[in-house]
Amino acid sequence: MYAVGRVDRQNGCIDRYLQQTQASSSKEVDSEEIVELRHRLSTSEEHIQHMNSRFQSFHDLMIQYLPFEVVVVTQHIFQQPNTQ
Repeated sequence: MYAVGRVDRQNGCIDRYLQQTQASSSKEVDSEEIVELRHRLSTSEEHIQHMNSRFQSFHDLMIQYLPFEVVVVTQHIFQQPNTQ
């Protein structure tokens, strides 16, 4: 997805947040805010996994109705590594 950034690491969003807040000596890291961010990240990852599962089910259903040439191209596209 565009503008999501790296979500492949467990706590990538939180790590970036901590780095930004710790870089400034005038900011303090609020533990409740960190807990909330971790919860949001966990919820987002669950949502992404759920949507991936739904897409895979849809893909599996539709692929059987596509012409062979389209199936080959589609499989080739999905085998490409993900890029940002």
